[in-house]
Amino acid sequence: MNELFGVEFLGHEFPLKDRSHFVPAIERAYSLVNQLYAEHEFLNWAVGKDIRPYIRNVAVEFEIKRLIESGKVQLDYRLAKNKSGNYNHLEVISQNCILTVHHIPNINKNKLPRPAVYRQNLCRNNQISLFQIPESGLYEKYDSNYALLVHNSRLGDVAGASLVLPNDEMNTQISRIDLLNEVKQHLGLIEMKVDDDLKLEFKEFVEKRRVSTK
Repeated sequence: MNELFGVEFLGHEFPLKDRSHFVPAIERAYSLVNQLYAEHEFLNWAVGKDIRPYIRNVAVEFEIKRLIESGKVQLDYRLAKNKSGNYNHLEVISQNCILTVHHIPNINKNKLPRPAVYRQNLCRNNQISLFQIPESGLYEKYDSNYALLVHNSRLGDVAGASLVLPNDEMNTQISRIDLLNEVKQHLGLIEMKVDDDLKLEFKEFVEKRRVSTK
């Protein structure tokens, strides 16, 4: 059986009806973090500011998890650990793909996350080599592929969000879908209100993550 590869593969595994929820979820996550910092003095000093990217990524993973649990997107998820076993991360599961979520420190569209053993293992175990892609753009079906949901910020707001299919060595991207541009062009961005219940749930989620990494 042959399957589409590249952008067509990403579109098949994460169709518009599902991936259209990703950008609003990232917006909500950024809003959660901005409000968290606005409300707590202990975060507004050098050490607190240094961990803001980490908290931002926790918030985005939290919102993606909520999307799946609510049934708004037809995907599954699981929690997995890094090599040392002291850090959990979210893995989103589609029919033929494993997706992880990452904050990128700038809006360079070709930027990939920094090296990490679990990302390299996901690529080497699941990803087709760039040199194995036939001229037809098709490839033989196998266990799974690995994709990234990357997001980046500017002045506390979402500056970019994309689905990325990296190569098997995790050093370049084969294809990408610009989610932020897609939403702006076709769906329109709706400001999402963050209520007190959501803020409380997020704070409890952060506390659980903190305890699990000790």
